[in-house]
Amino acid sequence: MTGMGFALVSVPALALLFSPEDGVALVNCAAGVVSAAGLAGTWRQVHLPAMSVLVAAAV
Repeated sequence: MTGMGFALVSVPALALLFSPEDGVALVNCAAGVVSAAGLAGTWRQVHLPAMSVLVAAAV
């Protein structure tokens, strides 16, 4: 439910219902919530040293 495909399908429909800015913001928030829920369910399987490098690079 997340990723580029989700955004490509969802943003045009939400842009018709709301403004384009609100549609993009809503999809980004939804993707963040779904990613956080997935991380919460698989937290024990995360390799923390590798994740910390990726998080540092993303910031």
